[in-house]
Amino acid sequence: MYPIFFDSVQYPAGFRLADFINFNGEDNKSTFEHISQYLIQLGEAGSISELKVRLFSLSLTVTTFSWFSSLAPNFISSWEQLE
Repeated sequence: MYPIFFDSVQYPAGFRLADFINFNGEDNKSTFEHISQYLIQLGEAGSISELKVRLFSLSLTVTTFSWFSSLAPNFISSWEQLE
């Protein structure tokens, strides 16, 4: 779904993985609200495009994760494209 080199991008010093609020696409939360909340939860890592893409799947539930994981290799090349 994204270029393999995204996996080698380092986390900021002291980064701790958030317990993301998940998006299922079935409640009343809009995608805009989900993205905004996701970026806040990322904290300092939210300033690094590759990390935003790489960690995004952790904010999805089964249905939305299935969509994300079914994307072709290298389909997403930037945060702006995914967003």
